[in-house]
Amino acid sequence: MLAKIACSLNKPNKITVVPSESAQHLLNYTPIKKVPNLGGKLGNDVSSRFDLKFFGALSEIPHDALVEEYGEKTGSWLYDLCRGVDRQPVSVRTLVQSIACSKNFYGKSALTQTSDVQKWLVSLAGELVERVAVDRGEHGRLPTSLTLHVHCGRRDKGVSQPNVASQPPAFSRALKPLVLASIKGSTEQAKDETTQAVVAEKIAKLAFTAIQSVLHGSDDKTCPPIVNLGLTAGKFRSDSALNCGNLQELLLTQANKRHTQATR
Repeated sequence: MLAKIACSLNKPNKITVVPSESAQHLLNYTPIKKVPNLGGKLGNDVSSRFDLKFFGALSEIPHDALVEEYGEKTGSWLYDLCRGVDRQPVSVRTLVQSIACSKNFYGKSALTQTSDVQKWLVSLAGELVERVAVDRGEHGRLPTSLTLHVHCGRRDKGVSQPNVASQPPAFSRALKPLVLASIKGSTEQAKDETTQAVVAEKIAKLAFTAIQSVLHGSDDKTCPPIVNLGLTAGKFRSDSALNCGNLQELLLTQANKRHTQATR
């Protein structure tokens, strides 16, 4: 708990060291709402019930009073926590299950020109590819699914649009994930920018084709207002599993070879 509080003090690149003898001093100047798990209703209730602003001041409240107000479990937890003691086990952070990039276009910034849609798809695809490349470099895995997400807004009154009633306000489309196989593992310092740019262009083209197939009422230059674009890559598989290939294809290839040799 102390580590979480200290980490937020000097973001993003500075380090905060909290010696054990300074723990109480840190809590004495930490607002209650900044304490993990106390940013919501419980924190607000503690603050108003005991007229407290800083978390360290809670150490002046007797254990019995906290238990009476919040029960044995929560009361004892608060009693220990305000003294820098957190008995909750540290959970191991698991790897993310998906990587997503999206952008909102509210009000007048809604996308109505296909050229703008294409531009933003390239930008989002570039960000997605870069993050997938870093993830592959760090964890040796690659996503095997690729999905496009689109949210459409309402067109201004008096502006007609063919088939606008038949166009969904929001839709998702699965894109061919094979293009992701070209992404090489990288780090923040060493990037294969050329390959990443090529893959991003391919993803953007796949996404734009999918949008055109749904928003079929649009002409070549305009489209119904789009208020959100998103791309998501998921269903990760390890590089070792990917390198093994498809067992069915392997057996079929071997069978074809045996058949060819037998007919000679």
